[in-house]
Amino acid sequence: MRIELYGSRRAYVCRKVSTRYRNEYVYKTVKFGGRSLLLWGAIKEDGSRILLRCPSVMNSRAYQSILDEGLRDIYGRDSVLMHDGAPYHRSISTQLYLDRKKICYISDWHPQSPDLNMWSVLKRNVAKRFPNTIEELWEVATKEWYRIDDVYIKNLYASIPRLLDVVKKLHGAHSKY
Repeated sequence: MRIELYGSRRAYVCRKVSTRYRNEYVYKTVKFGGRSLLLWGAIKEDGSRILLRCPSVMNSRAYQSILDEGLRDIYGRDSVLMHDGAPYHRSISTQLYLDRKKICYISDWHPQSPDLNMWSVLKRNVAKRFPNTIEELWEVATKEWYRIDDVYIKNLYASIPRLLDVVKKLHGAHSKY
């Protein structure tokens, strides 16, 4: 997931008349979001998780390196890796890598399928903290990633069967999830 230092979303504030330019109501914006970080994360139903900082440009080799580091402590015999349809996730090289490492993965996950929505929670929580530098962005993202409540994660996992039913009924088309 890519997270921007200065998000490009519009923010709404409640303020008194004539206070428009007071510091507490103004925040910096940059066209197209400014600098950003590429993050990779994994979560398990029990709440265990990991978040890694990726190179700014990803390819199959970089992704496999991230998997080497990221799955080392979190992936178990009963685990299944789910990743989306990014080209470096689907590459022959990555599929061979996963087979060689004996990593069970879902190979036909639809690109428009709902994920566990952790990324939107992370982005929202990071945006509330207003980091000013890329290093601050990384620190804030890491802290917020591990602050997401385990109960929230368990509820997301419990919702997977229902979400998959919706995806099947819509043949992968966009849904409210």
